[in-house]
Amino acid sequence: MIFGPYFAWKLAAAGQGPASAGKAIGAALGGLVPIVLGAFLSFPKANHPPSFALFLLGSFIMLLGAFVPGLGWKALGNTLLAYALAARIPVVIVMFIAMNANGGQGWGTHYDVPPPFLSGVQMSVMQKFFEIGLVPQLTFWITWTVVVGSLLGSIVVGLARPGKPATDATA
Repeated sequence: MIFGPYFAWKLAAAGQGPASAGKAIGAALGGLVPIVLGAFLSFPKANHPPSFALFLLGSFIMLLGAFVPGLGWKALGNTLLAYALAARIPVVIVMFIAMNANGGQGWGTHYDVPPPFLSGVQMSVMQKFFEIGLVPQLTFWITWTVVVGSLLGSIVVGLARPGKPATDATA
């Protein structure tokens, strides 16, 4: 999670820091709420497959968390959102290739092996890709990248104070 502090430092040094480090940290912490709520909806029972509808609803709620840190520091939130997409889209592509390899048997790596609670569940390659590749990578992992990056970046900038704070808290 070095990119959050790195981007935060660069933005603050360029005069695009948060008006309030406390507000930026608070907004980043607020982004954890949709992650926790979405996780409880997506996985209500430990080690059991979730219902498909709850899985999608929980994943969507988690994705909303990616936009919360921007309420405290818009420039960092937008930068980390762009970075998260740039980092996760290649992973989605690799996962698709991995799951389709060997006639749909996959590579047998972390890119295509389902979690233990789904290991005995029969599903097509496309369903498997959707449920363990596409949806988690483009919801939870994007949100995690933005929220944790914003939190760490806001803390670093709050402690070190490079540059001058922006006049607008959403800058």
